[in-house]
Amino acid sequence: MQILFLQDNGINESLALADLSAVLRNAGHQVTLVLGDEEDDLVARLRAGDPGLAVIPCPIAGHLRALEDARRIKAVRPECITLLGGTYATFSPELARLPEVDVLLLGEGEGAVLELAGRIEAGEGFEDVANLVMERDGELIQNPMRPLVEDLDELPIPDRDLYFDSYPFIARLPWKKFATGRGCFHECGFCWNDALREMYAGGGRFTRRKSPRRAVDEIVRVQRSH
Repeated sequence: MQILFLQDNGINESLALADLSAVLRNAGHQVTLVLGDEEDDLVARLRAGDPGLAVIPCPIAGHLRALEDARRIKAVRPECITLLGGTYATFSPELARLPEVDVLLLGEGEGAVLELAGRIEAGEGFEDVANLVMERDGELIQNPMRPLVEDLDELPIPDRDLYFDSYPFIARLPWKKFATGRGCFHECGFCWNDALREMYAGGGRFTRRKSPRRAVDEIVRVQRSH
């Protein structure tokens, strides 16, 4: 199935989207990216292809742009399922009541988005997929959270080619960012991690780290290929 990713800035790659793309491509899905304020590019991609799912980052302070992108997609491809995920989406389930939002993703997304894509491709319903929120017949369905991925080394290497192939200037940037773990040990009052930890209560160890070998492998792969 064709899956479209959107990102609202062109500064660098989103590791969350790169992680999702790797999982989806490993399962045989086709993933493309539209970056920045390229509305004409978005419309052209929608008309040229037939995406069944659009993944739109919805971070804190970025929800208005995410909703506008969802409306743009629906204007051209009303049948395309719009999925909003990220910090704002995770803590704002009522967004799923908006007509431009088909599904919200809560928390980490690899398992949920992969299952959702498979259901859409098979023409099956997805009302029971864990980590997802949606509206049906005026009722808000908020499914439970699936367990956290305990061993981060089991996830595929982030798919930075999602960015580098379509936007070579990102590959040429003289610095790159890497994530060696997920979660946080601290309980800062100004941060959303504490609330996310509560959402995942009973779902496994919240703070996890990649092995040193895996972290180095990611760095070496980027260094050698770009």
